[in-house]
Amino acid sequence: MSYFKKEYLDYFTDKENLVVFDIGSYDGYDSRYFREWLPSARIFAFEASSKNFRGVVANTQHYNVTPVNIALSDKVGTITFNDTFGKYLGSGSILEPTEAIFTTFVGMDFRPETVETKTIELFCQEKNLKKVDILHMDVQGAEHLVIKGIGSFRPKLVFMETCEYPFYNGAGTFEELHSYMENLGYELVERMDMDSLFVLKE
Repeated sequence: MSYFKKEYLDYFTDKENLVVFDIGSYDGYDSRYFREWLPSARIFAFEASSKNFRGVVANTQHYNVTPVNIALSDKVGTITFNDTFGKYLGSGSILEPTEAIFTTFVGMDFRPETVETKTIELFCQEKNLKKVDILHMDVQGAEHLVIKGIGSFRPKLVFMETCEYPFYNGAGTFEELHSYMENLGYELVERMDMDSLFVLKE
């Protein structure tokens, strides 16, 4: 992650003043790409890990990106974030890891921390955001929980990692996620090995 392509932005006839949520930002570099492509956009980089968040702040400070140290999900309050250390960084999740991840990736080291969690809907209300145009997320199997928190918001593009299902408890399946997105009015327009792009139907 990320394999978001610049040409995806052609789904917008007007690229001015878009709102971009980079969720599970990790190091902030995807937010920097969005800034280069969309000079007038409001870009929010969400990262739950306190360790990784320091990198997001450092890497985006000169790019007019707003870093946010919370987890987005379908709930408001606090939640356990299972952060990763050692050789496999950036694989933390609000979901618990399964035994499969330890046998597949030998040396995985998870350490829990308590983090604040909000829904997209509540965050937008707090920031007086009337829309979100692009959701870009890599949250290790919890993508469906983030989507469940969008309320009445319908971003035009939803680009997310869709490959972590066996490794986190409660991640569900791609078929369940696809069905849920269809019910919200989205069409799957591209699926890669690790990621999928959903576009809101006209």
